[in-house]
Amino acid sequence: MSARDETAPADPALAPYLNAVDEGEASARLGDLLGGVAAPLVWRIVRRQLGGRGGNIPEADLEDLHGATLLRLQLHLLGVRAGDNPPMSSFADYVAVAAYNACSAFLMAREPERTRLRHRVRYVLRKEARLATWPGAGHELLCGLAAWSGRSRGDDEGRLDEAALEVAVTTGREPARFAALVAGVVEALGVPCRVERLVDALALALDVRDEPLAALPGDGAERPSAHRGGEPSDGRATALAGLELREALARLWAEIRELVPNQRAALLLNLRDEGGGDLLAALIGSGAATVGEVAGAVGMPEAELQAVAPELPWDDLRIGQRLGLSRQQVINLRKSARLRLARRMRGLLPAMGG
Repeated sequence: MSARDETAPADPALAPYLNAVDEGEASARLGDLLGGVAAPLVWRIVRRQLGGRGGNIPEADLEDLHGATLLRLQLHLLGVRAGDNPPMSSFADYVAVAAYNACSAFLMAREPERTRLRHRVRYVLRKEARLATWPGAGHELLCGLAAWSGRSRGDDEGRLDEAALEVAVTTGREPARFAALVAGVVEALGVPCRVERLVDALALALDVRDEPLAALPGDGAERPSAHRGGEPSDGRATALAGLELREALARLWAEIRELVPNQRAALLLNLRDEGGGDLLAALIGSGAATVGEVAGAVGMPEAELQAVAPELPWDDLRIGQRLGLSRQQVINLRKSARLRLARRMRGLLPAMGG
């Protein structure tokens, strides 16, 4: 985590785990650290950083991120006990940094323009002598004038949007004036604030936004109502919707076949609808793909796919065992596949859910 961890005393919270006399006891104490300390803290940070973003991030993605972060922490702790990694001087701080880093990486993939803005804001806050950042309650990162360092955040964050818009008019929105804009907004607010809230306000003032990706199976997109504006549906509307869905599934299958083999397997073996059901049945039932084609795409004989079909969708651990990969590698493969498909299918794939 940082250089000082190698020389600072180990967090006493690690002692029961590090000093366990056998592997059974060590496993139990590891569970205490992960379940009692890490899991709730990671959830708080993930929820704070990602959960309130207009409901645009599916719950399944938050759960994946939470699980992947805990897995990385588990592997690091195993290395600490084995002597391969230095013990943390503060386990809670290490967990918080790991969670924030995971959220940052997630947002970079999902919101590249906003993430670039965040990085620019943090750079200015670090480099400008009159500005500073410091940790606040619950490991949230605060910012403000350097003279305010260590103070709690104010109650006036609601004025940030207005302040940013006003300062942008007088300071200008040119890249060369960005540092002055950040400092001007901080001074106009007059109290410490969360860095993320400052980024929100500057994104509004500078009209920084990322184009939303099209809904994908498993992304938790809300199913459009069958009746819009209170109008009753008829057979023609139902037939048209069915035709559009079949066409979309055929296009989706064509794009899936263009993925690299491990991406195809990671996606298809965990392909879910909004209710958690198996969407392979929709691809096959629509005629977009045959059982043999799906079997070839996931790299297994057709008879084997038919045998395991009742068990689908598989969880990431089982897929990883099949592919000889870690759970995190499977998650990464599936997410990269979804991002590619979303870009290629933007505007063409109707929302699908259960």
